[in-house]
Amino acid sequence: MKSRSSCFPMVSLVFLFFLSLASFATGVAPAKNGNRVKPGQFVIGDPTLICLGFEWTIEGDDNHNATVAVQYRKKGTTSWKEALPLLRLQNEEAGGALTPGTVVPNMFAGSILDLEPDTEYECKFQMSDPDGVDGIKQKIVTARTRPEPKPFAGGRILHAYPANYKGSKEKEAFMGLVSAFRGAVEPGDTILMHAGVYQSDRTAYNSAMRSGVGSDGFGTTRLTKSGTPEKPIVIKAAGDGEVIFDGGGCAVLFDVMGANYIHFEGLTFRNTDVAIYTGVKNVLGSSGLTVKRCRFENVCMAIWGTYQASKNYYIADNVLIGRFNAKILMGNIGTDLVPYKTLSGFPPKINGPTGSYYGVTVAGQGHVICYNRIENFWDGTCVDQAGSLSFPGKPGGPHANIDFYNNYYCNIYDNPVEMDCGTHNIRFMRNLCLNSGHAALSCQPIYGGPGYFIRNIVYHAPDRGAIKMYDRPAGVIHYHNTYCSEVYIGQPSANLWIPIPPIQPLTMTGSVPTTGLRPNFCGSLLPAARCETLKIRGRYIPLKPSRNSARHWGRSVTG
Repeated sequence: MKSRSSCFPMVSLVFLFFLSLASFATGVAPAKNGNRVKPGQFVIGDPTLICLGFEWTIEGDDNHNATVAVQYRKKGTTSWKEALPLLRLQNEEAGGALTPGTVVPNMFAGSILDLEPDTEYECKFQMSDPDGVDGIKQKIVTARTRPEPKPFAGGRILHAYPANYKGSKEKEAFMGLVSAFRGAVEPGDTILMHAGVYQSDRTAYNSAMRSGVGSDGFGTTRLTKSGTPEKPIVIKAAGDGEVIFDGGGCAVLFDVMGANYIHFEGLTFRNTDVAIYTGVKNVLGSSGLTVKRCRFENVCMAIWGTYQASKNYYIADNVLIGRFNAKILMGNIGTDLVPYKTLSGFPPKINGPTGSYYGVTVAGQGHVICYNRIENFWDGTCVDQAGSLSFPGKPGGPHANIDFYNNYYCNIYDNPVEMDCGTHNIRFMRNLCLNSGHAALSCQPIYGGPGYFIRNIVYHAPDRGAIKMYDRPAGVIHYHNTYCSEVYIGQPSANLWIPIPPIQPLTMTGSVPTTGLRPNFCGSLLPAARCETLKIRGRYIPLKPSRNSARHWGRSVTG
């Protein structure tokens, strides 16, 4: 009688024989199944004026060698153009210390950049993998960029005047903004605000009724009627002199969280903590907000909102001046090398008579912030740091498909831009960043990306340099930038693309090409290597803000 131990080899051989037959029948070796890629859901993100974003989930590709090539063309043309390939997101761990932690999905994501507004494109995506693709390898989709928001050409023209106005008035005239907005206004209308100061005394009984703006006790003007994408409600300077909305020290000057497609143009907002308040996370928020050619001064925050379902803001050609001393650059963390703590007024305050917090904070998807001048704030333009990856039972989704381009930043005490808590297709391109108190370009963290930093200039970022990679960001791309400061990667990060020839590769987690592809030019690089060609610590550059014009990085406008 044979023992169980003597039977075991025979049973094992039989098992292996049948396993090999199964492998032969499918043509796939079992050990390699996980390396093949299987395409999943394909998503077209919210379009902006000049960019289109895409996401493509996958299964498999355990060895991470699948790729997706991208081509595009205007619809109706025949020649395809090459775009950047989609970024492979590889289950990296992101966040977890200061922000919610997560494992990035198994997927591809990426953008087609610098397109034309209001134009339809055909976009082709070709997935390939040396180990094989199980499913549809190619996607061809049609997507359209957004047009620049404009007043409706066929809308009515209403006129509003300050309470102390003495001259003759046009027909359809109202005293202040509130009476026009609450009474006669309809989608497509334009309210022309005539020259003067619009201000209520929030300490006086019935002041709001007498002034036509604000609210008793609070001083806040709340707008609750909505326009549409084709017919926004426009609040615009009439052109007969400066139009000033003065908050008189109130907390919130305009609350638009209950109104969509509101368009502000050519106005001045001053003396308030928050000039335009757009929404609250998990509660309510505005979509389709446009702010053009406006000026903000003596504010803690110019435009601020945290509602994750907000969409399609257009914030362009504005001047935003915070309360910080324009002649002093200060940070919140002092060191022996960068002795902020020896300066008068350290640590800086983020509110009060001499303090400002955010220039612009947005949440949601599809926003465009471009051609603005932003000075003397704690942070310049930011994705809401309270963002999360998912919101069970709540509308909206993660922060994605957001553009910051051709902006000018100066004397920002912390970071000119924060992509913090963003997810996919956030783009920071062609911006000029002068005098940043701490690391200028912040990803603290980004959840998978890509977060694009392309063709920016950073000059004089004395504490921790040009790049801020904290709380385990994943999926960050730096191409064609000029950094006249240290470049210090910071905390452990993953899936970073920061080519800097001709030096040796950076030492970090993730794939970092360093030769032949879209190099950055750096003043110096820490900790692993240092550029030989340029090392500039630099001096502070004081620039006097112009009262009536904004000279932006990329174009000049008068306002």
